[in-house]
Amino acid sequence: MEQVEDSAHPDRKSVTEEPFRALLEAAPDAMVIVDDDGVIRLVNAQTETLFGYPRDELLGRPVEVLVPQRFREQHPGHRLGYSANQQVRPMGANLELYGLRRDGAEFPVEISLSPLQTPDGLLISAAVRDVSERKAAEARFRALLEAAPDAIVIVDDCGTIQLVNAQTEALFGYRREELLGHRVEILVPQRFHHHHPSHRSGYVDNRRVRPMGAGLDLYGLRKDGVEFPVEISLSPLETPDGTLVSAAIRDVSE
Repeated sequence: MEQVEDSAHPDRKSVTEEPFRALLEAAPDAMVIVDDDGVIRLVNAQTETLFGYPRDELLGRPVEVLVPQRFREQHPGHRLGYSANQQVRPMGANLELYGLRRDGAEFPVEISLSPLQTPDGLLISAAVRDVSERKAAEARFRALLEAAPDAIVIVDDCGTIQLVNAQTEALFGYRREELLGHRVEILVPQRFHHHHPSHRSGYVDNRRVRPMGAGLDLYGLRKDGVEFPVEISLSPLETPDGTLVSAAIRDVSE
């Protein structure tokens, strides 16, 4: 009977095929297990549903059958790279990944990789999740962001800018890529820098939709160094990665 060893605890008793297959079928994601050559050895029912293949059409075939044509040339190199550095990790961090269904339709995916040591050598387990709905929701959110009449700046708990809209670029004179990943204080006049982080922390501790700095004169700082008076409304945004803070900024110079 085929066995799969517990690579994290090699001294433990091996897991027999039946319990392993039961776990595979119980997984919420599509599970594709390949050997060192990228040949598919096991899949679960979720894989059949997600990719539209009967199981017997996948077993023994290269995993690239599930990869869009435009990525196939690079894919074997990625596989070899993983074999040389085996660890549980997401595949293609910060990359847009896509699967290919039997009918030729592509769809966005997230993939987590895990090594499995067996008596017959290394196998690689890929947990594949369809993220089409999440991507569609993100696209709708971005469309709403761009349609907003005010400059919108979205920051994380550390005050790092995560998203801005076109109105932010127009108002502050920065290109989007010049703002993303920078501290929000880049948009705040120097004389307010000392106090601004504590104001941010205070909002994080008392998250609600409200104007910022009620009763205070607020100013923004453009890329060219020009200051201008603003009104700012703050809103918390709960996301899978934690709470973000959205700031709607309006120029009140006129």
